[in-house]
Amino acid sequence: MDTGETPADLNARVAALLDQLKATRRQLSDIKHEYERLDESRLAVDELGDATNPADALEASRAALVDVDRSLGLSVDAIYTAMQHTSRLYEV
Repeated sequence: MDTGETPADLNARVAALLDQLKATRRQLSDIKHEYERLDESRLAVDELGDATNPADALEASRAALVDVDRSLGLSVDAIYTAMQHTSRLYEV
């Protein structure tokens, strides 16, 4: 199936994806910092789901956001690796 995109076009899309992921990581960094600033003594939790308390919910939230950042970091690394190859392709 011919999409009409050249290898250069596709590489540009990969580069744009990299930019989006990097922007997402910057946003995530801001969010993580805001969660670090929260004071558990001023928080409460709802009664939906499993029983928990503010300290545990806050810690689980922070840990999950660290996991998200780690995953995004791996994605960024993988895109850089892909771009080492996608940037070399051209049509003859």
